[in-house]
Amino acid sequence: MARAAVVARPGHSFRPNGSRDTRAGNAPTPGAATGRLAIELRRHIEEALAPDKTLQEAPRWVAETLGLPVAIILVRDEILERVFDWPAQGALATHLTPLLPGAPDEGTVLARVLKEKRSVHVPVVGAGLALFDRSGRPLQVHSLAAFPLTAAGGTAGLLVLHSPVPAAIGPGVVAAVEDLAALLGLLVANARLRQVVSAMQSAQEDARLREELLAALSHDMQTPLAVLLGSVKALQQFDDLAPKHRAGLYEGMARRGAQLQRLVEQFLDYSRLEAGRPIEARPSSTDVGAAIARLETDLGWRRPLELAVPPDLPPAFVDPDRLNQVLANLISNALKFSPVGSPISVTARAAEDEVQVVVEDRGRGMSPSELEEAFLKFHRGSGSGDTPGTGLGLYVSRAVIEAQGGQLTGDSQLGRGSRFTLTLPRRPPSG
Repeated sequence: MARAAVVARPGHSFRPNGSRDTRAGNAPTPGAATGRLAIELRRHIEEALAPDKTLQEAPRWVAETLGLPVAIILVRDEILERVFDWPAQGALATHLTPLLPGAPDEGTVLARVLKEKRSVHVPVVGAGLALFDRSGRPLQVHSLAAFPLTAAGGTAGLLVLHSPVPAAIGPGVVAAVEDLAALLGLLVANARLRQVVSAMQSAQEDARLREELLAALSHDMQTPLAVLLGSVKALQQFDDLAPKHRAGLYEGMARRGAQLQRLVEQFLDYSRLEAGRPIEARPSSTDVGAAIARLETDLGWRRPLELAVPPDLPPAFVDPDRLNQVLANLISNALKFSPVGSPISVTARAAEDEVQVVVEDRGRGMSPSELEEAFLKFHRGSGSGDTPGTGLGLYVSRAVIEAQGGQLTGDSQLGRGSRFTLTLPRRPPSG
């Protein structure tokens, strides 16, 4: 089982409240300061003020109030999971780090607190005291108090005060901290409730987006399917079609079939990514210039493309079908999101170890924040309106290119258009 990491803040010398002396009998007497801390914790709980952050800061607050090192240990089903401590990486946290997550050994201090759900106070820790396990490993703790953090009848965590000085933790401190422990238990429960609510909201949002995706996919498939069916019907009904018209129908059917294929490929790639499976690609030496020329034939009927491809452009080491998929998506986006009649340019150039292809339009462009979001799944820009699309194109395209050692980046300016750059490797990865 993997070991949990102790949450640690940047370390510094521990001198809470100035330079208080924590030798035996000189620990600070809790009183007004503890009361003020309790009021502050109640405020955080009642107003639901960032419970996760509050939980991380709580050990420092308690430590500086009491003048003692403090650790809060999160517990789930009697398994100790995680430690927040102050000062960072203190003796107790260092002792527990290699043992978490795990259950304390029977008869140890922490096991007693979990089982009995009441505090344990050891003013002077003897050499044989077992805190978490009976390994006998040294622990520089000579005074100790541990409290259960309970909420809704269960134990959500433990609060442990400790000191390297014998008898540094007296009965007055223990009595005052009992109330703080009850508040901290509510704080842990609040943080966990927030996590559950957040997970539920995320699941609901994912379900809504999946429904929108299926609706968009269905809508996008209707047009090419209608063209295909109409062309088939025309070919069936009219045997005397002129060769020119018959060839035109076949050409249109091929284009719409390719459009449907791209939609299906995009959806399948999205499904693989969601399932945590790798994108499938078979890289080989690929003529990038020829791929661009084919797309001009496939997509240029909608609007002429301005091509700048040198005749001596070297091949790239990518999957040719995947390259066609990504280029088709970039060019289709440029056609969809730029005014009719405005130019779409496709430029290719070579560098020492890579080939770059740039697709540029003169559309409305995007702000920096919109451009960043454009690569997220399901994202459709504020200017998309009724423009068809699933919101997966750039998300999937980037994953496809990165799976082959390449990059897909974007640059855009509002009112001036967008430019997307494909950077493709020229050689197989070394090793």
